Amino acid sequence: MYLSGSKFNDILMKTFILVRHTKSSWKDSKLQDIDRPLKKNKIDDAIGVAAQLRTLQFQPQLIISSPAIRAYDTAVIFAKALSYATDKIKIDKSIYESSEQELLKAIHELDNNLVQVMFFGHNPCFENFLQNYTDSKIESLPTTGTVWLELETDSWKLSKRNRAIQRHYLYPKMLRLFDDVA
Repeated sequence: MYLSGSKFNDILMKTFILVRHTKSSWKDSKLQDIDRPLKKNKIDDAIGVAAQLRTLQFQPQLIISSPAIRAYDTAVIFAKALSYATDKIKIDKSIYESSEQELLKAIHELDNNLVQVMFFGHNPCFENFLQNYTDSKIESLPTTGTVWLELETDSWKLSKRNRAIQRHYLYPKMLRLFDDVA
């Protein structure tokens, strides 16, 4: 369990996960972008990735979601898989149609007592954040793409110099490849 912080070479770690929302439906062209729901045949993608994340024993202390329906509904699926109360999901308007600087600001504002946090949001913000503030080599984050990142520090202050370290990367197509091998 990581509630008191995970240690790596005696340095307290902060862990956060970025999850790009699951694929959304474009079926109803009258809906505004923020109101688009998840594509029904892709919900299993979120369930599968969330289940895989559960096996890695991630237990979020806080889940933050964009207010977009597709992001929030993805957060709910993950919350249930990770035994996190869905009524505790925090909606943050600043991570909808945002830049990586706005995401960075949201991370900087986290309470330093928190150790494990999840964000549910969108591209291009998440991709740009990964390229500018982490050691990740991910150039294209697919829908339901999930990136586990760590900071070797006891605060949420990261920068282009104090970059987050990628520990895990999960996405639906990878899980389907594992199914084909088994």
